[in-house]
Amino acid sequence: LAKKSEAVLLSPLTLFVLRDSQKPKRRPRSKPKSKAMRCLSRNLIVLFMGWWGCFVRGFLLRRDDVLSFPQRPQRSDPSVRCLVMKAGSPIPKITKWKPKNMPSRYKSEEMQALLPDKNQEFKLMDALAKARALSCTKFLETLELHVRLSIDPRKNDQMIRSYVTFPHRIGKTRRIAICCSEAQKANAEEAGADLIGGEADLIKSIQAGTIDFEMLIATPDMMAKLGRLGKILGPKGLMPSAKMGTVTTNLKETVEKFRKDTYQFRNDKGGQIHMGVGKLTLTDEQLADNIWAVIDILKDLKPQGLKGKYCLSSCICTSMGPALKLDLSEIGLNAIKDK
Repeated sequence: LAKKSEAVLLSPLTLFVLRDSQKPKRRPRSKPKSKAMRCLSRNLIVLFMGWWGCFVRGFLLRRDDVLSFPQRPQRSDPSVRCLVMKAGSPIPKITKWKPKNMPSRYKSEEMQALLPDKNQEFKLMDALAKARALSCTKFLETLELHVRLSIDPRKNDQMIRSYVTFPHRIGKTRRIAICCSEAQKANAEEAGADLIGGEADLIKSIQAGTIDFEMLIATPDMMAKLGRLGKILGPKGLMPSAKMGTVTTNLKETVEKFRKDTYQFRNDKGGQIHMGVGKLTLTDEQLADNIWAVIDILKDLKPQGLKGKYCLSSCICTSMGPALKLDLSEIGLNAIKDK
């Protein structure tokens, strides 16, 4: 306003607007904190509150003449429990450590005494007897063999893939399919296959996603047509292969061989072999014969360019039981000399 006399004529509302317009502008509000900053602030608060709680607790324990944790147990020895007890009270008995996720069937004292140590190794017959003693499920379990090899699965010359014929039946039944031409269908029916088909029916059903068989045998003239199904059959381990004996012209002999407990196996992405070797209805001697049949084949399949140890570890277990490490010196996979 140029003159004070003019300000008298203005209304109170106009004076309020003029006064507010002459004030300096406020600074803009700061941006809201990001999600990471909010999480960091919350974690710092929780950390401080936890530290403060430990400090107050330690002060109260010292004031009441109560012994705090005498010694922190080592992580490798989980059987020791930390004890908090009043001064002068008798030391309670330390019970064996039981993890929270341990199955209820192993929480009894009798089963706890049978559980093996983590790094304990057994002879084959001793491991079979212990695995049978640890089996306490309501169904008939299968004994499994697991072998960890030092191969590199990314290299084709170190891949382990073959089949084994067990000397004793392991109690499995499989549905076998034969893919052949029309001229070979009579021989396939004589062989006793569960499913017989060709390009018109079997291959089209596989392309549609219908796979109702557990093993596929093919004649050599059908492999060119089965090649486009590699992305479907390959990941399932059903692709016929001459190395596995599933590409043949002698259909009857091949079907009979795979009916007599002949099973394929191959290494996984970690270079390990997993397979069942029989039901627990077999005796320990029969299970041992089946295990030795697998080990003998693994000895013949050792890659020539492999350096160092061939077998890193091996164990057996039941379907729901703990693993029992085998003595590698008895198995003899590392004692193989290069051919």
